[in-house]
Amino acid sequence: MAEISQAELMHPSDESEKFNVSMRIELHFVRTTNPDALPFRHSKDEGAFAVEVKEEDLRRMFPWDYHELIEQLGSRYGDFKQNSKFYDLKRKVEISEKHSRTRYLDPGNPKSTKKRFYSPGILGEFDKHYTRK
Repeated sequence: MAEISQAELMHPSDESEKFNVSMRIELHFVRTTNPDALPFRHSKDEGAFAVEVKEEDLRRMFPWDYHELIEQLGSRYGDFKQNSKFYDLKRKVEISEKHSRTRYLDPGNPKSTKKRFYSPGILGEFDKHYTRK
């Protein structure tokens, strides 16, 4: 980001010049195993590169609601039950924003109605505790 800002300062737009170039960079989040892909990590660091994540990006990254999560777990594991073991594990996994996110009906009001969504990556955490079919 700093390199782009520096280049802008060094080469300001000038209508008298033969060429003026504008650039727009768009990022799309896609799950991939490609080793050349750049990893993405959420950061609250003020100096971090700013990325705007739109609602549709979050829904692609966290497509499952609670009912879909239960359905996925039930079809994946032979010994899965919605018991205290499951709820304790789910609570621990939900602490990290890597596998789940909470969406609020009114994002500006943390007391508004909310719903939690899950990433398919959460299955890796449950793999450690349940037996696959």
